[in-house]
Amino acid sequence: MPEGHTIHRLAARHAELFAGDKVHADSPQGRFAEGAARLSGTVLDGTEAYGKHLLHHYAGELTLHVHLGLYGKFADGPGEPPAPVGQLRLRLHSDRGALAGRNLYWCPTCQAG
Repeated sequence: MPEGHTIHRLAARHAELFAGDKVHADSPQGRFAEGAARLSGTVLDGTEAYGKHLLHHYAGELTLHVHLGLYGKFADGPGEPPAPVGQLRLRLHSDRGALAGRNLYWCPTCQAG
């Protein structure tokens, strides 16, 4: 299970990739399709690590709340996000890069809201 230091590292990396950018989001698996649609096209204001919770704060007071659970992982890099294979629950991308989240858990009351 990812520990707090992992979440802090992810928060810093996600801010480095996307802070100040308009982010495009989708949920290939469909588990977070409605929340991804609400986030897509908004600007990421910043990120935050709170214990084992990763928060993305977007313009318009939207917050994405992610818990990695036992097996959750993020991968990032330049270019377009990866093809939708397996438990790919969230893809984010901007002009600076792409991010893919697999096997993630969402706070049901905080999904992009």
